[in-house]
Amino acid sequence: MLISYFVFAQNDKQELDSLSIIKTSIWGDYSFVNGNDAKAIAYYSKVIEHLTLEQRRAFSKVLNTRNKIALAAKVMKPIVESNQAIVKDYYFYAQLIPDNQKLAKEYISKANRLVLEIENNADDLTNGAEASPYTLKNLNINTEKSDFGATYLSQDNGVFFYLGPQKKLPKKRLRKKFESTSQLYDIYKADLQLDSFLVENSRELNLNLNSVFQDGPLAINLKTNTLYLSRSSLKIQYSKKKMQLDLYNVKINEIESQFPDILQSI
Repeated sequence: MLISYFVFAQNDKQELDSLSIIKTSIWGDYSFVNGNDAKAIAYYSKVIEHLTLEQRRAFSKVLNTRNKIALAAKVMKPIVESNQAIVKDYYFYAQLIPDNQKLAKEYISKANRLVLEIENNADDLTNGAEASPYTLKNLNINTEKSDFGATYLSQDNGVFFYLGPQKKLPKKRLRKKFESTSQLYDIYKADLQLDSFLVENSRELNLNLNSVFQDGPLAINLKTNTLYLSRSSLKIQYSKKKMQLDLYNVKINEIESQFPDILQSI
């Protein structure tokens, strides 16, 4: 009887441990989705060895947000070393290891090769029995710095905005006071040829819209003819070495001539 008791007690404890792992990871997911980074970190840290790939991505993201870059890289490392990594994993991991530029470039190269493999596989599928009705095409404006956030001005003529790497560096005085650990992005405008998907006339918008720090992402409301965007705040906290982002809006026909207005709290 004593043997039976200890066997059942041990099995019950193992089951509770498994349930505890599941519940803890779910609470981590819940905290992450609801923007509670501190709780997400606390929950994920308890079950780090049992996290799924998506949970590891979420965990690494909140760690990076809290400026725990080294730990974020440690969490992401098993993903990029596996055969289940996707393009954005390689780019993100490369940003998490700024002190090892050689390794970062290797992972960026992996990302670029993976993009080409995806394109080739898409071409192969179109010739097979189970051909896909869709074709994945890498646009000619893409750089190695993770361009993203395409937003159409008009789907009829192909004009769109997107976020690309910032080309103009801030003045030395500002660079000394504010040193970013990640890539800064500016807003670009381009024309897409809808028949060939060739992008032409791609250009970085001038400083009426772009600041010397982070700009974007953005959204467009065609009913009100208004563009909304995130943009570096005009108020700089020099003592704390911090700069926050504010929300701005500008009329679409004034994008390249009018300085955007900061949105007032309702």
